[in-house]
Amino acid sequence: MQILVDGLVDADEARLEINWWTHPDGIGDQFKFHYVESSGYDCGWHRQPHPEESDIPFDHFQQRASPESDYQYQGVDFLEKTPVGLLWEVTRTRLPRIIRARYDPDTEF
Repeated sequence: MQILVDGLVDADEARLEINWWTHPDGIGDQFKFHYVESSGYDCGWHRQPHPEESDIPFDHFQQRASPESDYQYQGVDFLEKTPVGLLWEVTRTRLPRIIRARYDPDTEF
């Protein structure tokens, strides 16, 4: 993770979990790119339904400060369409921006 965020993470450990579920033609693939810190903070970019929560967009960003906190959700528009393109979009643009804002409040989104 240090490569992605220039050593800003203050947690002991951090990881990025990536899951991709392919579907037959005509049904869009689903995925999640989910970042987790040992401090308890986690966030992610997901393309997957939340059947129990109809107000959560299919494509969304979610984050919470700790496992005891509720997730906060917001819809997102992804620029890329392919697995490799989305990997670069998340790891080179979206994730570093979120982490910099988390550890440096003066960072603008």
